[in-house]
Amino acid sequence: LNPAVKRMFGNTTQRTACRTLIDTYGLERLQKIILETLPKTNSMQFFPTISTPLQLLDKFVILESSIKRYQGEKKVKGLADINKQ
Repeated sequence: LNPAVKRMFGNTTQRTACRTLIDTYGLERLQKIILETLPKTNSMQFFPTISTPLQLLDKFVILESSIKRYQGEKKVKGLADINKQ
Protein backbone atom coordinates (compact mmCIF):
# COMPACT_ATOMS: atom_id res chain seq x y z
CA LEU A 1 0.00 0.00 0.00
CA ASN A 2 2.82 2.36 0.78
CA PRO A 3 5.71 2.66 -1.72
CA ALA A 4 8.02 3.76 1.10
CA VAL A 5 7.58 0.40 2.82
CA LYS A 6 11.19 -0.64 2.08
CA ARG A 7 12.38 2.27 4.20
CA MET A 8 10.18 1.14 7.09
CA PHE A 9 11.93 -2.18 7.55
CA GLY A 10 14.99 -0.26 8.70
CA ASN A 11 12.81 1.17 11.47
CA THR A 12 12.74 -1.13 14.49
CA THR A 13 9.35 0.20 15.59
CA GLN A 14 7.78 -0.85 12.27
CA ARG A 15 9.51 -4.26 12.36
CA THR A 16 8.31 -4.84 15.91
CA ALA A 17 4.77 -3.91 14.85
CA CYS A 18 5.01 -6.46 12.00
CA ARG A 19 6.15 -9.20 14.37
CA THR A 20 3.42 -8.38 16.89
CA LEU A 21 0.73 -8.40 14.17
CA ILE A 22 1.91 -11.75 12.80
CA ASP A 23 2.12 -13.29 16.27
CA THR A 24 -1.31 -11.95 17.25
CA TYR A 25 -3.38 -12.38 14.07
CA GLY A 26 -1.42 -14.83 11.92
CA LEU A 27 0.32 -14.28 8.59
CA GLU A 28 -2.54 -15.46 6.35
CA ARG A 29 -5.11 -13.19 7.98
CA LEU A 30 -2.75 -10.20 7.76
CA GLN A 31 -2.02 -10.88 4.09
CA LYS A 32 -5.73 -10.90 3.35
CA ILE A 33 -6.27 -7.66 5.25
CA ILE A 34 -3.33 -5.92 3.58
CA LEU A 35 -4.09 -7.12 0.05
CA GLU A 36 -7.90 -7.14 0.03
CA THR A 37 -9.33 -5.06 2.86
CA LEU A 38 -7.08 -2.01 3.26
CA PRO A 39 -7.14 -0.95 -0.41
CA LYS A 40 -10.94 -0.68 -0.09
CA THR A 41 -11.32 0.74 3.40
CA ASN A 42 -8.55 3.34 3.09
CA SER A 43 -10.68 5.18 0.54
CA MET A 44 -13.96 4.88 2.44
CA GLN A 45 -15.37 7.62 4.61
CA PHE A 46 -15.39 6.96 8.37
CA PHE A 47 -12.82 4.13 8.10
CA PRO A 48 -9.32 4.56 9.53
CA THR A 49 -6.57 5.23 6.97
CA ILE A 50 -3.81 2.68 7.51
CA SER A 51 -0.57 2.73 5.54
CA THR A 52 2.11 1.42 7.92
CA PRO A 53 2.49 -1.67 10.11
CA LEU A 54 2.40 0.47 13.26
CA GLN A 55 -0.83 2.16 12.15
CA LEU A 56 -2.37 -1.26 11.48
CA LEU A 57 -1.33 -2.44 14.92
CA ASP A 58 -2.71 0.70 16.58
CA LYS A 59 -5.96 0.77 14.58
CA PHE A 60 -6.69 -2.95 14.10
CA VAL A 61 -9.62 -3.05 16.52
CA ILE A 62 -11.04 0.19 15.11
CA LEU A 63 -10.80 -1.25 11.59
CA GLU A 64 -12.61 -4.43 12.62
CA SER A 65 -15.40 -2.57 14.40
CA SER A 66 -15.80 -0.17 11.45
CA ILE A 67 -16.18 -3.12 9.08
CA LYS A 68 -18.75 -4.82 11.34
CA ARG A 69 -20.71 -1.58 11.71
CA TYR A 70 -20.65 -1.00 7.94
CA GLN A 71 -21.80 -4.58 7.23
CA GLY A 72 -24.59 -4.21 9.81
CA GLU A 73 -25.77 -0.96 8.25
CA LYS A 74 -25.86 -2.60 4.82
CA LYS A 75 -27.97 -5.47 6.17
CA VAL A 76 -30.38 -3.11 7.94
CA LYS A 77 -30.66 -0.96 4.81
CA GLY A 78 -31.30 -4.09 2.75
CA LEU A 79 -34.06 -5.15 5.12
CA ALA A 80 -35.64 -1.72 4.94
CA ASP A 81 -35.58 -1.92 1.13
CA ILE A 82 -37.24 -5.34 1.22
CA ASN A 83 -39.98 -4.04 3.53
CA LYS A 84 -40.80 -1.27 1.05
CA GLN A 85 -41.72 -3.79 -1.65
